[in-house]
Amino acid sequence: MLIVTKLDRLGRNAMYIRKTVELLAGSEIRVHCRALGGVDLTSPAGKMTMQVISAVAEFERDLLIERTILWYCAGKSIRETLWTPLRTE
Repeated sequence: MLIVTKLDRLGRNAMYIRKTVELLAGSEIRVHCRALGGVDLTSPAGKMTMQVISAVAEFERDLLIERTILWYCAGKSIRETLWTPLRTE
């Protein structure tokens, strides 16, 4: 049996977590997540719970990346506006 404190400790994205749990289940190793109330991630209910939570976590990560890119582009636009040299003729 493998016990993890949080689902994100098991992997970086939903697909990797799912593959890890499937690999461990194939070796008859049961995976429990304490943050989810100790649910067995290899059971049908645990698989569904794991997929929903990991999909939400991946969605939040993608939103963070999107906001970072938008912030960078907005900052670049502001910098170009503020630092445009004045023409002297």
